[in-house]
Amino acid sequence: MKKNLSKFLIFGLFLFVALGCGVFNKIKKEIEIAGEPQTLISTDGKSQITVPGNWKKQTDLHNDATLQAANLMGELYIIVIPESKQGLGKSIDLDYATKAVRESLNGTVSGLVLSEPVPTTINGLPARQFEASGEVEKLKVTYLYAIVDAPQSFYQVITWTLTPRFQSSKGKLQEVINSFKETGSNNEPPPPAPKRK
Repeated sequence: MKKNLSKFLIFGLFLFVALGCGVFNKIKKEIEIAGEPQTLISTDGKSQITVPGNWKKQTDLHNDATLQAANLMGELYIIVIPESKQGLGKSIDLDYATKAVRESLNGTVSGLVLSEPVPTTINGLPARQFEASGEVEKLKVTYLYAIVDAPQSFYQVITWTLTPRFQSSKGKLQEVINSFKETGSNNEPPPPAPKRK
């Protein structure tokens, strides 16, 4: 009887370890998948961003956005709003577009504080970047904005989080902004020509 009991206990222990390892490996795999960056394509197919694996595509952050994503647990958000250059005229340049966006924030953010726009480059495209903070719907929010001058459009690439989280999250928000690309435009290298036989 003792032999059978010890065999049963050993088998039970083996089963527990085998199942436990299986569950542990499954959890580990899920964490690895969640950690892998993912590229999201805009609804119009004209731009893309790469976000960490724990961010998810969204559809309800802004009506005019063609790309929307968030890490809801971390309260980190991004939207991309295009403005086609077709019909804008040559007097509308990057500085003018940036000024117009900054002025439009006055009506939507209470107690607005803006940093000066800084010239930068995002994936080879000229851009202006600035921070905006204030109160929206009784929440203190800080935005990291980039206005990108792409061949087809001007893009507002807007990230934000709650103000107390901004400094610790700024690096992640900047990485997501830096991943922005206008797809199918002149800023991408042409495909290699086919080789002649």
